[in-house]
Amino acid sequence: MTGTWPARCAGKGRVKGHEPVIPPEELYHICRAARSLLVGKHGVARVIARPFAGLPGSFYRTKRRRDFSLPPPRKTLLDLLGEANLAVVGIGKESDILVVAADHECDPTTPSTDHSRGYVPLLISGKKIRSGVDLGARGTFADLGQTIAEAFQIGPLEAGRSFWERIAEGT
Repeated sequence: MTGTWPARCAGKGRVKGHEPVIPPEELYHICRAARSLLVGKHGVARVIARPFAGLPGSFYRTKRRRDFSLPPPRKTLLDLLGEANLAVVGIGKESDILVVAADHECDPTTPSTDHSRGYVPLLISGKKIRSGVDLGARGTFADLGQTIAEAFQIGPLEAGRSFWERIAEGT
C-alpha cells in the first residue's frame, strides 16, 4: 500500500475507491462533485461510487455501491402511467402486463461483471398477451417503453418502435 488516493474513473461514470484509504462517505462526496460537473453537453447519465476492499491480487467490491443519477430530461413512462391513474405494481402481484427485462447484459461464462454481450432478455406475460411470440433482436431498449405506452394508451413516447400489435391478444 502506498497510502495514496487509489480511486479511478473507469468509464461510464464509475469512480472506484479502496475503502481503507477512502471511506465510503468520502467517495460519495467525490461522486456528488463529479455529478455536478458531468452535465449538459458532457452529461453522464449516472456517476457510480464503487467502493472496494481487500489486498492487491484479491480486491473485491463491497456492498456500499451508490448511484448518483441525472434527473430524467422529460417525463418518463412511469410518470405518464401515474398521470393516467394506472397502478404500477411489483413482481408477485396480479397485473395486466408483467415485464421481466434487463437493462444491460453480462456473459455468465466469464468471471467479469462488465457488460460483455449485446442482447438482453425480455419476457412479457399477462391476461391479454399472446404467448410464444419471438420478437427477434430489437433495435433499442426504447421499444419496450413505446410498447407499454401503446398498451396503456398513454403514448407515443419520443423514442422506440412499439411491438404491441405483435404481442396483444385479439390484434
